[in-house]
Amino acid sequence: MTGHAHILDAEQKRAALEKALNSHTFARSEQLRNFLKFICEQEMAGRGNEINEYLIGVEVMHRSSRYSPNEDGAVRNRAYALRNKLHEFYSQENPTAEVRIELPKGSYCPQFIEVGLAAASLANRHSDAFPFATPPMTGPTEPAPTEQTPTPVHSPTNRWRLVAVIAIGVLAFAVWFFFPDSRRKTVLDEFWEPVLASVNPVLICTTQPVVYQLSGQAREDLLRGQAEATSSQPPSFTLAPDKLLLGKDVVPITDQYIGIGTAHAAAQLTAMFSRLNKTSQIKIGNEASFADLRHSPVVSVGAFGNRWTMSIANHLRFVFEEQSIYHRFIVDKADPKKRWGFDGLPITGRVAEDFVIISRVFQSETGEILITAAGITQYGTRAAGEFLTNPVYFETLARQAPTGWQKKNLQIVFSVKILDNTPGPPTVLATHFW
Repeated sequence: MTGHAHILDAEQKRAALEKALNSHTFARSEQLRNFLKFICEQEMAGRGNEINEYLIGVEVMHRSSRYSPNEDGAVRNRAYALRNKLHEFYSQENPTAEVRIELPKGSYCPQFIEVGLAAASLANRHSDAFPFATPPMTGPTEPAPTEQTPTPVHSPTNRWRLVAVIAIGVLAFAVWFFFPDSRRKTVLDEFWEPVLASVNPVLICTTQPVVYQLSGQAREDLLRGQAEATSSQPPSFTLAPDKLLLGKDVVPITDQYIGIGTAHAAAQLTAMFSRLNKTSQIKIGNEASFADLRHSPVVSVGAFGNRWTMSIANHLRFVFEEQSIYHRFIVDKADPKKRWGFDGLPITGRVAEDFVIISRVFQSETGEILITAAGITQYGTRAAGEFLTNPVYFETLARQAPTGWQKKNLQIVFSVKILDNTPGPPTVLATHFW
């Protein structure tokens, strides 16, 4: 950012603040508006050096007096979101602003920077340029020198032009390198922005399958078969076909296991949130209550076995349907004849293709934003996690999405081929935006 080192008066600062607070960019972010208003008013009152994380947590986030910034990173998360919002406001909605508000990294005291009409206009024309691009020279065009009267390379005019070009390039690189928040957002960032804007951690709710273990004589027979297997034979995990089991021989285990596809997806999501400085928390199976979901953004991973995917997302257009463990489908409620899935799903769950639903709903039944990521089998759930964390997939989707999709509810149905127990790239089958 190129600005003038000029002391702005209170009226100029107040005008810049009001433009930001009343903008479309900040229209849906009440907490960010309050955050911005508080720190700017503190700065304008001469108390900028007193602004700290604890003060913002108590005054803006309404934390108690016992609030500890070391244990609650809400203020840092909101400061990150505020920097992104300010960048979005000045780069898209108000690129010609003469006075801009910036929140330097590592500080909670805002800066009011006078850009000036000429610089603002220049920034507007080149807002999408590569950071190293050099703005065109302004002023009257000089006639091209002829071969008979060449202009010396070392002339004062050319020398100052060269210095100016180098200075602009160095400044642009410095801003790009040292202020990563000013870099251009990806389509993936735009999809996740409403989640990142929440002050509360993301809840990743997963399935927790029931696993049946053998006990008694049946278990002893199974372990004996494994022990007797030679080095050239794989351990036996099957009982004799004529082996009879009693009810007491089968014990359900309800709270010790998690599916491989779900684990893959949860790991990918937590790694992405960590890179984005967003706190996340995994809730397995019944660990998550409806009360938990009412106060945080939710990513519900997996379908069958995840009560939240199967309940609070069952009013959407694309839903999962189970007629039996062998007959599972994704159904289009707008056209029930349109469905994708299996009429004879193997009991092992091993398939050559799987089908997936990705959903994002701003106002779900919980009152918070809900995202579902699930396949019919574990392969599809793993693919859902890859889709939600891969910017390439979202770039492709965005080219086909309607204008303003970033602020719309959406559902995506896609299929993946399974090769060597690994899902391949997605093939989008249907989308719905509203």
